[in-house]
Amino acid sequence: MVAGRDIEHGGERNRGLYVLKSRGNAHSNQIASSRCPTRASSCATLCRPGRRADGSARLSQEAQERSGQLRRDQENPAQADRAGSKRAAMEAQIVAIRAEFAALEAAALAVIGQAEVSEVRLSQDRHEMAHSRRAEQT
Repeated sequence: MVAGRDIEHGGERNRGLYVLKSRGNAHSNQIASSRCPTRASSCATLCRPGRRADGSARLSQEAQERSGQLRRDQENPAQADRAGSKRAAMEAQIVAIRAEFAALEAAALAVIGQAEVSEVRLSQDRHEMAHSRRAEQT
């Protein structure tokens, strides 16, 4: 069943048209606002959960949506540029940290190498001392 009625909202009066039942088809319980040109076959519907927009409220809502989309379209390249700059800075920090680590690792390996050389030298000195003591005893 199709029915119509006058709807007052936001200080405006608009004519509403709704379908109560459509056999064999899924249907929604929401009320949607439509703007129909001279032909009723092509109607644009604007429906928001919990509210509907008609007349100038609808035009205002559409203008806000266009403005928001334009702002998002303008922000996307700027966000990509900021992300690229942050990535470059992060990559530079990674390179610096790796270079610092390589220097610390080289220094640690040098200290370990010196300790090993000292230990070998100490072992040789002990061996020579033990050998010289045996030589003195004979």
